[in-house]
Amino acid sequence: MRCSETDNMIDTFLDGTLAPHLRKEVERHLDTCAGCRQTLERRRRLSVLLQSVDVPPVPRAFADAVMARARRVQASRPACGDAWLQTLFMRVAAAVVLAAGVGAGAFMGVNSQRVPAPTDVGASDTLAGAYNLDTLSDAPEGSVPQAYLVLANRGSR
Repeated sequence: MRCSETDNMIDTFLDGTLAPHLRKEVERHLDTCAGCRQTLERRRRLSVLLQSVDVPPVPRAFADAVMARARRVQASRPACGDAWLQTLFMRVAAAVVLAAGVGAGAFMGVNSQRVPAPTDVGASDTLAGAYNLDTLSDAPEGSVPQAYLVLANRGSR
């Protein structure tokens, strides 16, 4: 386990809520890493300090004030003022993506016509030689590469 992983788990380790198998991994790491042991001690002291601090009381009207403000903010926004703009933006974005896809497909289709046919290469009478698949020629009998070569050569004859 790395220090960064241990650091992410130290708080749950201290709380006792870390899964048992992870707890053992953290303990093993702490046995060998002085830096993580120091981090553990600092967090342990911080936890003790935080537990000794009194939590201030929440004012009685706090929840009501928050909800009233949220209602005012929501009421100040137009109900559908920007909806048409968002719809227009999404349609334009979809059209751009579609145009890019069609353009890429057309470009790939044009370039695929420029690849010489295996018989034009003249390097070998087999498809493996024409497409430089010689590295597959020593594949063991019954393997996927060997089966591919058999099928490819069968189609080129």
